[in-house]
Amino acid sequence: MTHNLEPIASSSFEAHDDTRPNPTERDWTKPDGFVQSLLDKSQAMVCFYEPATNTFLMNENLARRFEVSKSSTLESFLARCRQIEVVPREQFEAFFRSICSSEPVSTLECSFDTHLFQVVPYFINNPDGVFLTWYDHTETLELSLRKEVFLAELSHEIRTPLTAIKGFTELLLHQPLTREKQENMLRLIQQETERLERLTEHYLDFQRHDAVVLNGHMDDVSVSHMLDEILATFHATTATHTISIQIEPENMTIVAHADRVRQCLQNLIHNAIKYSPQGGNVSISAFEEAHEMVIQIRDEGIGIPADALPKLFERYYRVESEAHRAIKGTGLGLQICKQCMDAHGGSIHVESVAGIGSTFTLRFPQRP
Repeated sequence: MTHNLEPIASSSFEAHDDTRPNPTERDWTKPDGFVQSLLDKSQAMVCFYEPATNTFLMNENLARRFEVSKSSTLESFLARCRQIEVVPREQFEAFFRSICSSEPVSTLECSFDTHLFQVVPYFINNPDGVFLTWYDHTETLELSLRKEVFLAELSHEIRTPLTAIKGFTELLLHQPLTREKQENMLRLIQQETERLERLTEHYLDFQRHDAVVLNGHMDDVSVSHMLDEILATFHATTATHTISIQIEPENMTIVAHADRVRQCLQNLIHNAIKYSPQGGNVSISAFEEAHEMVIQIRDEGIGIPADALPKLFERYYRVESEAHRAIKGTGLGLQICKQCMDAHGGSIHVESVAGIGSTFTLRFPQRP
């Protein structure tokens, strides 16, 4: 049997041409290519380095941090890092030159412009390129340092009242004292016990919560009644301060968790007295304003430097002025106050002039 084969039309088949580009291949490291698109989708600070073409790409977040173009070369990027004084310089440059080699590479810690970064490479020892993520650990480091200071201060603060309580107790037990001296020492023991209790409450609050949780329901709280209870304690503990109070209207109430608000007010009044070492007037006022219930505590103390005000409510923060260093504290009280007000849907604000005094303002939302 004979089969006649029809010739295949040239239009239906073309010989393979090795010189034509493969349509499945793309220049994926171009500034408008796949890698750049991938980097731009990340919310973190990320970059990509390809040694074969000396291409260095980064997303907008990282480019903005270094104030450079998103597309560059490794040499240009390192030159910029020298310009802004990234340290440690030698380890930094050696790290980037080795990330695609066979040498083992771990993470790198570097810093510039008061920021601390950890650089983590992915797909290392890959000649096609490596991705790197930059983690800003500045706040974590600052928090860690403040926590160390806080623990040191707390240790000192706890030791001081314990020493006083022990000393006064031994005198009462072993020394013949008049009735008046006994009463004075018992009063001092009571003060130091209350101080120790306050420190313990601050510490436990911070161990239990990153934010205040308002356990239990909120009630109508009489501002006048609560302030009278709080001030009864402070009137007995200071002879150099005059504490005045003004409430308008007199029957003013707030919807609040009573124990938390009491703790917040105690902290602020205690600070007003403590940071007025020469005495003076501490004035407390409560009033309604623009659909809010407002409580203000004003003192005539040492005040707060302007550069410290933005950080005042941060965890463990302590003002570093000479006047403040002489007054011990943990850096917890104001943070707890802020947590309390946040939990109530309110706010806390401070105005202060160094050497003149400070005013702390609490704003509670009115009943719906």
